Amino acid sequence: MKSEKGMAYITVLVIIMILSALAISYSYMSGIEAKISYNKKDSDQAYYIAEAGLRKGIWRLLHDPDFKTNYNNVLFTENFGAGSYEYKVTKATYNPSVFVTSTGKVGNTKRVVKTHTYIVTIKIVTIAGNGTAGDTVGSPLSSKLKKPQSVAVDSAGNVYIADTDNHRIKKLIWDSGSQTYTSLANFAGTGAAGDTGAGGAATSAKLDTPKGVAVDSSGNVYIADSNSDRIKKVDTSGIITFIAGTGASGNSGDNGPATSAKFNNPEGVAVTSSGEIYVADTSNNRVRKFTEGGNISLFAGVGNNGYSGDGGAAISAKIDDPNSVAVDSSGNVYISDSLNDRIRKVAIGTNIITTVAGTGTAGYSGDSGAATSAKINVPKGLALDPAGNFFIGDSANNRVRLVDGATGVISTYAGTGTAGYSGDNGAPASAQLRVPYGVAIDSLGNIYIADKDNHVIRKIVIQ
Repeated sequence: MKSEKGMAYITVLVIIMILSALAISYSYMSGIEAKISYNKKDSDQAYYIAEAGLRKGIWRLLHDPDFKTNYNNVLFTENFGAGSYEYKVTKATYNPSVFVTSTGKVGNTKRVVKTHTYIVTIKIVTIAGNGTAGDTVGSPLSSKLKKPQSVAVDSAGNVYIADTDNHRIKKLIWDSGSQTYTSLANFAGTGAAGDTGAGGAATSAKLDTPKGVAVDSSGNVYIADSNSDRIKKVDTSGIITFIAGTGASGNSGDNGPATSAKFNNPEGVAVTSSGEIYVADTSNNRVRKFTEGGNISLFAGVGNNGYSGDGGAAISAKIDDPNSVAVDSSGNVYISDSLNDRIRKVAIGTNIITTVAGTGTAGYSGDSGAATSAKINVPKGLALDPAGNFFIGDSANNRVRLVDGATGVISTYAGTGTAGYSGDNGAPASAQLRVPYGVAIDSLGNIYIADKDNHVIRKIVIQ
């Protein structure tokens, strides 16, 4: 009996020891797994941040042909999300290729991404209009436009044109298979000035001098129908609705339904991914904001033309003839303050307004320096890319200017400054434009220009 009790006691002790060892082992392994999970999270974040740096380096190569020479092997560092990235461009010795290297860092974790990039051709081409004012559709380069003032691009590559003096929106249809524009079609408006057709086919509705056009991520198209003093929307089935404005010119309705508000010559419209719609209420010297079916509110401008208010609340600032409005990926709003010869920015969250380009004196100067020290001349269209770089339709300078979002440095991207129509298939900065207004950018970085007084749409192609 004593022997059996002793064996049972020993067995129990052995089982307890095994269980204790297993518990310690499990606890240790759980700790290791937690560390692996944590480090994997940092590693994943660092990888995606490195990718962002890589894309920034490639973007700068694509948009500045001299970047690889002027900044060869120069290291750039920028904060991004929860960490930061460093990128540099290194020229190959015996061929036209370059290497873009980016390092993403989160805490003590680093990831390196490297790519071998062949520098592509950047050229300007005409994609719609034959250079003669008129109103025809069909073959894009044989068609006629009349003083187009705005342009927008959808996710499929189709281009929407505010064909202003023809009282239409036209659609340039992109075929991804052949990589060509197959035709130019009427999209909204009959060609006769008016303000009719809500709830019906957009092609049977009347528009009156549409000056702004935008497209959302779902393919709905928004129109700043300037002389109708309304914002109109064409859905993906081609039905037009009037979503803001009464049709009577005025300045009223803030904090009430957008459809009961009055505008005065709205020339620009922008829509965010969350459905917020911004309007450049041009002759009211204001920018207003609403959501479809909701209320409208004042976003910037006191209503009196002038220049004041930088560093303070946007609704207390003076702006003068705002023509275009654009929103960056963070929600900051940019305003083409056209008769102040400036670009203004309203920061998301604080609603503080500042000047980000232009001195306030009309002219042309400042390339390769700070945009706030440069002169621009009646800026019209605005377009922003995901990295925060923005393009300006510098209309009276017959140029498109580019401001680097990271450095704030301005440069000329297209146009010689001499009004004319030349340069297709060549370098954009060697081409002639004639009063460029609207500017748009697609997901590949191609730039679209409403070359207003040439009656054409130009495209800066990255190949």
